[in-house]
Amino acid sequence: MARTDVADAPATTGRDQLLDALDTRQAHIAVVGLGFAGLPQAVVIAQAGFTVIGIDTDGERMAQLDRGESYITDVPSSQVQHLRSEGRFRATTEPTALAQADCIVICVPTGIGADRRPALDSLEQALGTVASALRPPSLVIIESSVPPATTRRLARQFRLDGEEQVFVAHAPERIDPGNSRFGLRETPRVVGGETSASLDLAMRFYAQCGIETVPVASIEVAELTKVFENTFRFVNISLVNELAQIAEGLNVSAWDVLEAASTKPYGFMPHAPGPGIGGSCIPVIPFFLADVAERLGTPSRLIAAAEQVNRFMPKYVTQRAAALVGRRDGDLAGSHMLVLGVTYKPDQADCRHSPALPLVDQLIAAGATVRVHDPLVTEVAGLNTQAGLTPLTPDVVATADLVVVVTPHRSLDYQMVVERARCVLDTRNALSDLAAPNVVPL
Repeated sequence: MARTDVADAPATTGRDQLLDALDTRQAHIAVVGLGFAGLPQAVVIAQAGFTVIGIDTDGERMAQLDRGESYITDVPSSQVQHLRSEGRFRATTEPTALAQADCIVICVPTGIGADRRPALDSLEQALGTVASALRPPSLVIIESSVPPATTRRLARQFRLDGEEQVFVAHAPERIDPGNSRFGLRETPRVVGGETSASLDLAMRFYAQCGIETVPVASIEVAELTKVFENTFRFVNISLVNELAQIAEGLNVSAWDVLEAASTKPYGFMPHAPGPGIGGSCIPVIPFFLADVAERLGTPSRLIAAAEQVNRFMPKYVTQRAAALVGRRDGDLAGSHMLVLGVTYKPDQADCRHSPALPLVDQLIAAGATVRVHDPLVTEVAGLNTQAGLTPLTPDVVATADLVVVVTPHRSLDYQMVVERARCVLDTRNALSDLAAPNVVPL
């Protein structure tokens, strides 16, 4: 909507002005942070008929968007080009654009430090920038994942004297990169508001974007919901990783056990073992809960135990690799390992917290020469400098003592790998359909 000073506005409340702007799609929307969550969100908002400006500190990425080029797998460049041609979307590094926004959606990353404590610097900086630039009445929605009791604390900077004019809500993102079945519009959004007016506005905003909402009693409920969802997966992945180790000791297939257990029609939810956990959520968000629990005097022992199991998995895979090449003493000196897949998730060019990175470190520490192939990346931050990226050729496969499948991208030629490899350690059970005698599941 056209921005007017509050003093010059008609005798309607800020809530009413914003509701009208949302209902008529005259509201201008700013999305702060255009990463794996922010850019898809910005596109969905623009597709709903709003005018959207995306703001990010990464000048190179903003230049890509200005050229109509997407850097997020789930957002085709054609969508960006179409929305730009319609005048519905533009990208900038300039925070001054926030002054024209009626609704500001915060999608900047949050994380943890080396001490496993929450690291919210990017979010706090973004909110400080928003607070200095916005012009009330405004709706501010924090989609970034945060520890419980964070949003209300950070929202204090938006409080003005007198009538509520800056409405703050928390609606944590639930994006699953690469999931074509459950995208933004197919995944209900949990929403909590600082006040009832904030909740009403946030729900109206998402409804106008075609996104189903689940209103909850408070901001804290919304925060804890997201944190618990990820902790649930974190703990259950650790449990199934322990199962894999126990099953191997019993000389039975963990995958057979999981398949059989999955036939129970109630009370069981299958999770898959693997070489570790990765991404920006599951290895991170549980420690938001652990930090809050500790401050409340109720430390979460289960999260700490799950962390030990998951962090051990790269070492466990290395031990399995050593046994498969006849080095039961664990010394891999002189052996050649080929690691397939270094991103944390299949078909996604994202290496954040990828378990492939500590696995490569473990293999090299044991003495192996390691080469890595991933069709989606040309360089990998954090990859051991002694490991080289290599094309996937029959000769490369044949010269490896062991091929370790870590991230099963669909574009990999598994038939060729199985035909040329001496032995394959399949940490994801991705090659089970090939039924090859030289393939060993985790």
